[in-house]
Amino acid sequence: MGTHVPHSGEVDQMSRAVHETENFAQLDLQAPMEPANAVDAVSPASPASPANPALPAADGTSQRRPIDHLGLDSPLSGSSLGGSSLGGSDETGLIEGSSTPADVHDALLAARHKLSAAEARLSEAHDEAQSIIADGLEQASMIARSAELAAESLMPQAEEEAAEIVARAQGDAQIIRDQADALLAEAKTLRADAHLGLAEELAAERAEHDAILQSEREALAAELRTSAEQAEQDFVDRHAETHARVEQLLASAKREHADATVDADMMRADARKEARMLLESARADAAAEMSAAAEQTAWAQQVVAGLIAAAELDAQRIRKSAHLDSAAVARQARTRLSALLEASGEARRSRQAAAESDAAALTDAAEQALLRAKSDAIQIREQARAEADEAIAEAEDVASARIARADRRLEEAESGARAVRERVAEETSRSQRELHEFRRNTKAEAIGIIADARSEADELRTLARQLLVDARAEVVTLAQRRDTIASELGNLSGIIEALAVPDVLPQPDPQPDPHSDQAASQLTAAATPEPTHGPPHGSPDAADEEIRTPVSDS
Repeated sequence: MGTHVPHSGEVDQMSRAVHETENFAQLDLQAPMEPANAVDAVSPASPASPANPALPAADGTSQRRPIDHLGLDSPLSGSSLGGSSLGGSDETGLIEGSSTPADVHDALLAARHKLSAAEARLSEAHDEAQSIIADGLEQASMIARSAELAAESLMPQAEEEAAEIVARAQGDAQIIRDQADALLAEAKTLRADAHLGLAEELAAERAEHDAILQSEREALAAELRTSAEQAEQDFVDRHAETHARVEQLLASAKREHADATVDADMMRADARKEARMLLESARADAAAEMSAAAEQTAWAQQVVAGLIAAAELDAQRIRKSAHLDSAAVARQARTRLSALLEASGEARRSRQAAAESDAAALTDAAEQALLRAKSDAIQIREQARAEADEAIAEAEDVASARIARADRRLEEAESGARAVRERVAEETSRSQRELHEFRRNTKAEAIGIIADARSEADELRTLARQLLVDARAEVVTLAQRRDTIASELGNLSGIIEALAVPDVLPQPDPQPDPHSDQAASQLTAAATPEPTHGPPHGSPDAADEEIRTPVSDS
């Protein structure tokens, strides 16, 4: 069943008592001599038999009673046995007090008597110590047998208590594991909620920024389209108006203004081309901004995925550490229980004390393990919460940076759109100025052309009047010549008639030649103008009307 560990202390106490008894006996030899009556008083009680002294108790207090009977309670710190040890304070007083040989002889006799008494007491004390040792050994064997019997009777109870302690420790370990798992699940839930909230916030921010970018792009595209359409419409309207006016004003001078028309067409083509280029540039800038925003969104999604993966790895690491801690606590409890089972074969008192101490230590250890587990769980929760907060803060920083970058992109897009709008407005104003300048130049040129045309018309009118006067004069001359020719022809016809001599009969007067009369009438009709209902062709009003009509039509 094991060694007699519980009662080895009692045996040691007994051996120490015997050793002290021997020391006291030796010290008694060194002590000063007592009076004879004290020796005589002690001597009847000095013989000791094994039956007289009572067995000492377990605490060893009654072992000193025979020694007390010897009068050796006060420990003396004298020197070793020798001649000087016999000469204590009392002997010195006797020797110094007596100066005669008789006194010296008496003192020596007294010293010898005391020495013999001390030797007798020493032998008695030795015998008594041997008997006490024998009694102690017998009592120790009896106590050992009783302890073994008690240990055998207490073994089932100790095993039951150990099983209860093991079950309680396992239950506590299971509770700690459950609490650790619950804390890990809570930390994982908190991290998942944080990641979900962060993902939702990022998705909302991304959707909001996408909506803002889309609205800005649509507004910019609509504004650019409106500006381009308005500019093109204004240009077309103004060009059509100018072209109509120019065509109305320059209908009579198309050859002279062909270059101006070509220049106007080229300017219109350039203006349309520039408007198309501006529109394409604005669309390209908007597409570049959209691609940059898409890249930023993809990068933010990658960062969020990396953070979620890192959080999952941290959760797995924390879970593994908690399982390892729980296993270590279980191993520690199992080790202590095995040590407790190995020590169950000891004595009753030591067994009970060891069991109580082990139970208290195990309870303390379990409480400490529970406290450590709680503190570890709190620390894990704090760490998980801190890591989640750090991840959330980092994600918020990343999101803030992305939002700031998106805001900068929006500002750059707005500035680019503003620059495009300003450029379009500037180009439109420049086109309007050029158009106004062209209109002014065209108007001035048209006015100059009209003035030239009017002066030319006046010259043509004057020339026409002169030609009309000349024509009328020529008509009068031709009429006079006709009359002259007619008269001459009449005369010639009379001469011809007079010269004509008929052969047989005289012919009557010849009629005028119809052919000659017809030719003369045709000549007269050609020379004489036909009358009209309006003013005559030779009048100045008719010439003015003829010249003014094509100008007004143009």
